[in-house]
Amino acid sequence: MDERKATRIVLDYIKKHSHSTRMNISRMTGIPYWLVLKIVDRLEKEGKVVIVKHGRRKKKTVVIPTEW
Repeated sequence: MDERKATRIVLDYIKKHSHSTRMNISRMTGIPYWLVLKIVDRLEKEGKVVIVKHGRRKKKTVVIPTEW
């Protein structure tokens, strides 16, 4: 799977399921975890997503900036 297609899948998943962890994104989309890490880091640098600490255990979750 190329990175552009995986990026589109990750963004669509984040829009549908806000406050999802990177591991959940990897499990539910079938994209390898290392590729999800790479994509989310790049999207965070571009400002398209924000990583927030969420919940009692302060897990890092990925959200779109308008929902945060």
